[in-house]
Amino acid sequence: MPCRCHIRIGRRAMLAAALAVPVLSACGPERVGARPAGGFAFEGVRVFDGERVIGSGTVLVSGAELVGVGERIEIPTGYERIDGTGRTLLPGLIDAHSHLMPSTDPPRFGVTTELELGTVAEQRGDVRTQRASTAPTARADLWSAGTLVTVPGGHGTQAFPGLATLGPNDDPAAFVDQRIAEGADHLKLVIEHRDHDGSPMPTLSDRQLRALITAAAERGLRTLAHVTRTDDALLAIDAGISGLAHVCADRPVDRTLIDRALDRGVFMISTSAYDLGTARRREGDRSIYADPRIAPRLSGFQRAILDTPFPESPWMNDSWLDRGRANTRILRAAGVPILAGTDAPIPGLINGVSLLACLESLVGPGLDPVTALTTATAAPADAFGLTDRGRLQAGHRADLVLVAGDPTTKITDLRAIEAVWKNGHPIDLNPTP
Repeated sequence: MPCRCHIRIGRRAMLAAALAVPVLSACGPERVGARPAGGFAFEGVRVFDGERVIGSGTVLVSGAELVGVGERIEIPTGYERIDGTGRTLLPGLIDAHSHLMPSTDPPRFGVTTELELGTVAEQRGDVRTQRASTAPTARADLWSAGTLVTVPGGHGTQAFPGLATLGPNDDPAAFVDQRIAEGADHLKLVIEHRDHDGSPMPTLSDRQLRALITAAAERGLRTLAHVTRTDDALLAIDAGISGLAHVCADRPVDRTLIDRALDRGVFMISTSAYDLGTARRREGDRSIYADPRIAPRLSGFQRAILDTPFPESPWMNDSWLDRGRANTRILRAAGVPILAGTDAPIPGLINGVSLLACLESLVGPGLDPVTALTTATAAPADAFGLTDRGRLQAGHRADLVLVAGDPTTKITDLRAIEAVWKNGHPIDLNPTP
């Protein structure tokens, strides 16, 4: 599904506002609570460890680290005890497709890590220092693609007219080196032949695509492809891409795509909450944002983006959205790794809360709540090589989400977040005034 760079809102003015506000909010006060000096423990809590469920377990936290997870674990003397009866403890959620720099908005909704797929260097700040630190913070950690890789006049240049682009005579390897010098952790390559309104636009050639992927692999970087058409997805897979930034919906998924993806170990990111921002802006579809468990925690910036209509498109219609969901479930059932992402901020979708909407939209025939939760925890951690998060296990970062109820059987219970810990510190769930 297409990313925010399709949008010319007003269209650039809207994007400019979206790009500016989080920089300010991220620099505002971070309201972080103190953690007990001797550690703390959840007892009698339902545990979703990123892949499986423990009906009643114990989780031990010391400093910024998990030190014990299991059904029968002795709680050390001096640990503060937290009663988990009727509650579920989950790893901090991971948004596998977002944009912009880290802010305090996502963690209030349980999203403690974001995998950014395209922004400009001045937006990112020193994200590597932040994510390496275990100091108190209310911001999400971020891994960034840096400047997305596109051609002059290609997808992405609508939003960023001064974007660095790869010309026909430019050296792809040198372009990759420039992205690495900017601090990119992975690369996003654009294969898109049409604008949001359906008009044609230039894109990377097959030669450029293969050269970029080869250069990135030689330098140890994962590559993701922005694609919306199945033929382009097959092209990217054959060229050696690590993952697809969207699940294609131009036609029903077939064995060819499934077999190629499985053979090459390619993951795909579902941005299935798109219908909340596009063709289906019915009240029922957007009830999550009005839910009393959610609405009071939305910041002014989040509300502004959620209330902005997504521009009409001749091809992003209800049939396309239905096909995208169906394809996602078929791919997951066949064993293709599926990750959950928002593509936020775009009109109607925003960082943090829209990941909860994405997970809700994934649940349906062929995909249960436990599998959906895995798409935002263990699956993205595995796909991006994040070895200290995405699971509740000893040695991992104490990024935790405590929920009233049981989202492993009723996914909408994920709306009832009672507490979030980042690096072992509780954060304030109320938005900054």
